[in-house]
Amino acid sequence: MPEGCLRRCREESVELVREVRRRIREGSQRLMRAISESNRLVEAGDSTGARKCLEDVLAVEVVPLYRQHAEAELSHLE
Repeated sequence: MPEGCLRRCREESVELVREVRRRIREGSQRLMRAISESNRLVEAGDSTGARKCLEDVLAVEVVPLYRQHAEAELSHLE
């Protein structure tokens, strides 16, 4: 392969790893905040609000594992 192609491939690989890392970090933080808020709302007697927190996460989450966790938390509320 020509040097330019190898360099471009490396740069694209690095960018891909950065994007994956960002999504994992942001998804993890978003999920933990939603679970904490959902638990707080359940304790306060607001199961509708608790469910909404988790549904909001599912509306934007792209990491499959975090979606599964949010779905599991949501199923515990039903």
